[in-house]
Amino acid sequence: MKKSKIQKWLLAMSAFAVMLICAGTVYSIVHAESIAVTEIDYEKLTLTVTANAGDSRIFLATSKNAATWDEIPEELDENHKVTMDISWASNTKNYTLYLKGDKSTEPVKVILPKQNTKFKASLNTLENKLSFSNVGTSGKIYWRKSTSTEWNEFNPDDQTEMKNLLESFSLKGISLVFRTGQVKGTSVENPGERPSKISTVKVTKRAAAPNVTLNYNTMTFGVKKTMQYKLSEEDTWKDISTTSLNLGEAMSCVLYDQNGQNMKEDETVGIDFRVKATASKVASQTKTLEVPGQENTPIENITVVYTGPTQLKLLIDKKEIVEDGKDITLEEASSTNPYEYTVVKSGDELNIYTAKWTGITTNSTKISSTAAPEGSAIYVRKKAGTTKLPGKEQKIVENVHYVDASSLQGQEYKLEKIQGVKKEMQFVISVSSKEAEVSSITFNGTKAGFKASKPEASGDKFLITVTINDTSAIENVSENLGTVMTAEITLSNTEVIKKGVTLYIQKAATLEAKSYTTYADYGFIGGNASNGDLTFDIALNKEEAAELEAAKIDNIAYNGKVIDSTKYTVTEPDEDKNITVTIPKESVSELGKTGAGYVAANKYGIAYSLLVTLKNGETLENIKLTIEYPVKVSSSNSSFGISVSSYEAFLKELENANKVNSDSDPDNDVAVPTTYSNPEVTYTIQKDIYDLDSSYALTSLTWKGKNVLASVSGASGEYKVKVDLKKLTTPATGSNTVETGSASLVMTLTNSAGETLVVNYGYQITLTE
Repeated sequence: MKKSKIQKWLLAMSAFAVMLICAGTVYSIVHAESIAVTEIDYEKLTLTVTANAGDSRIFLATSKNAATWDEIPEELDENHKVTMDISWASNTKNYTLYLKGDKSTEPVKVILPKQNTKFKASLNTLENKLSFSNVGTSGKIYWRKSTSTEWNEFNPDDQTEMKNLLESFSLKGISLVFRTGQVKGTSVENPGERPSKISTVKVTKRAAAPNVTLNYNTMTFGVKKTMQYKLSEEDTWKDISTTSLNLGEAMSCVLYDQNGQNMKEDETVGIDFRVKATASKVASQTKTLEVPGQENTPIENITVVYTGPTQLKLLIDKKEIVEDGKDITLEEASSTNPYEYTVVKSGDELNIYTAKWTGITTNSTKISSTAAPEGSAIYVRKKAGTTKLPGKEQKIVENVHYVDASSLQGQEYKLEKIQGVKKEMQFVISVSSKEAEVSSITFNGTKAGFKASKPEASGDKFLITVTINDTSAIENVSENLGTVMTAEITLSNTEVIKKGVTLYIQKAATLEAKSYTTYADYGFIGGNASNGDLTFDIALNKEEAAELEAAKIDNIAYNGKVIDSTKYTVTEPDEDKNITVTIPKESVSELGKTGAGYVAANKYGIAYSLLVTLKNGETLENIKLTIEYPVKVSSSNSSFGISVSSYEAFLKELENANKVNSDSDPDNDVAVPTTYSNPEVTYTIQKDIYDLDSSYALTSLTWKGKNVLASVSGASGEYKVKVDLKKLTTPATGSNTVETGSASLVMTLTNSAGETLVVNYGYQITLTE
């Protein structure tokens, strides 16, 4: 019987099954129509296909109904697997592939997912922390330096290590690259996920450390609100919200506390500053300052003395003290050991950072009530150095309370003075402090000269005796005269006493300047005199009757000699308060006489003042009077000395010489001595200043009453006279001895009317034994 096609197919299948059984392998009797995709690796960009047993080649197409299929070059391995390159497949979109075997001809559709381009890595520089968006499903993130090829896995949940790395990277700045990891495909149903597109994070270069300095005087740091700080030994940074950070807030550990203790004394403490991070910049580099511990300010050598109602004195002196069993020297305040003080007014509190401190560079500092009002507190501390904090502030005064004001002792004083008359005026001031002294005394703004005693204790007060001894400067201001002026007394403690002492200065009498000339032993002639009298007016410049009475003339003197008041006349004050003084020519003439009670001979030819003294002590000396001699004397010698014994020996020798020379033997002649010669003097009558009726002639020349005229020559008022020494050394009639001593030659001139002119000056002879 003929077999059908079906019967033939069944027989074939049965035979094939027997073969499989015999081979020990069981295959499905159902033929596989497609291959399988078992792995897609997006890192290696490969795709692994597992073919069926009957397949020996794999084909690829980009569309299911492609007219042409490309055979992949890779061969199936022993496990019927082949791995192919897929780097050519675009990652910018989902890319579809079709795969089939040479036997498994049913195409397998594989969709390669496009790359994740929305993945984003961000750096929060404020927290130094990374964050990511659009991560995908892989759950893994990788990073590398932009200049590196090595990827490192990153765990967003534990960023401790990365924070440290970011700190390191910020030194110079760097770019970091991030991406998500792949999800390998395992089948066409699970094609996996490509690594994301890289996201770059720029780590900015860390800025330079900020310029922060410590003002040691104010104990504040100059900072900005963009900064942070921390103690070097701490880890946590603190934000700064001010532009002036003080030590109490930043690092109180270096300051003395209220108990006077400082655990950091003699140590330094580090403090760090940086510009804090922003959303786009990392924090700056760090600036570190080393701050020394604050020292204490000893107060054992500081005292306060109240010197007046508006001033006190702060004293910082050298003092030896014992501290902790050790001898310590506290030096006085000076430019090399400076202190400073501040005043806190009543009701206020001390802020050491804003307080205005005043330097102290001497051991004594004055503080006024303007600077330190009543009730204020005063603090003192050692002044800061360039790298040294000021000392701990110490309250020296709790409550400022000044002493009572100084005052004048007793009743109000009235000082009276006559202009130009030296007069000391005295009064007493009562002061509250021994520190107070008189600095100045003024009247109408002009200083008076004075002397003042040191304050002397009197009960709870101190007394100062003041003597005004010079008001010449005040008298030079015309508007001060004739008015009552009140003293303004300034004390060294700045007190000013403006009442209690008044001064009245009378105007001085005035005398117009004049010059006169008279001649000895003659009437007054020449000068400014009228009819030979000497007359002058005195303006008394006094208004009150008592003042006028006190301004009367007490005496008039010339060249130290008081003129007899009967020799001149004085009028009563006229309506202008002027008086006239007249010295008649006869009285003036007497001023030129020589001898006892008159002018010394050697004072002639010099202009002397007529010194007018008023009863109130004023002196006027504007009238000049010159007394001249009517005869001028000229001589080669103004004096001559001779010894009687020597002269007699000379005469004896001269006599013997003449006797020898009279003999006829010339060989025995002896030279005539020439040691002594008769002194000679010339007298000239000053006719040019006299109006004489007749000429004068020499009638005698005497020395101590003895006529010593040897010879005379000349005429018309000029005579040359020689003294006869022999007559000079001859005893007077009736005497056995020669009168010795010193005396002037006396020349007598007589005119035709019998008037004589005696000249007893100009040539002096001294005769000895």
